Amino acid sequence: MATYLVLAAVTVACVAITVAERASLREPVHWGTFTAKHVSCEPARYGETCTAFGNWTADDGNRTLHDVSLDDGGFSPDEVPTAPVRAGWRDVDAEDDGLPTIVYDRESIDLGWVGPALTAVGVTALGVFLAGRWGDLQRLWRRWQRPRRRGATTA
Repeated sequence: MATYLVLAAVTVACVAITVAERASLREPVHWGTFTAKHVSCEPARYGETCTAFGNWTADDGNRTLHDVSLDDGGFSPDEVPTAPVRAGWRDVDAEDDGLPTIVYDRESIDLGWVGPALTAVGVTALGVFLAGRWGDLQRLWRRWQRPRRRGATTA
C-alpha cells in the first residue's frame, strides 16, 4: 500500500508541475543572445555531458546576465555552442532575485512541461504494472464483479 501512495504522490506532483509549466507558456519571453564563456563537462553514462556557462544580453541591450547556463546543460562535447545563440527566459524561470540562472534556446523554451508529463505517465504505468504483478488488479476486478447486496432487488 505504501508503494501505491508514493507512486500516487509522485504522479500528483508531476501533474501539478506540468500544469504550472503549461500555464507559464502564456508569459512573455525575455529574448536575447547567449554567448558561451566557459564549458563544464562531467563524465556520464555514455561519454560526457557538458553545460555551457556565459553571458546573456537582452535584445534591447538594457540588461546583461552573467554566469548563466544554457538549457540547463545536457550537451555532448561536440554540441556545445561556440557562436552566440538566440535564447530567452520567462518570469517563472527567475530565482528569488527576479533573474534566472538558466536561459533556454528557441527549441527548448516551450518544452519544460514535457518531462514532468512523461514522468507522470511512466509512474502511473509502473503503478498499474505492479498492481497487476502483485495481484491487486485481479482482486479489485473480482470485488467490482460481486453482486451488490445492499439495495439490490431480485425479480
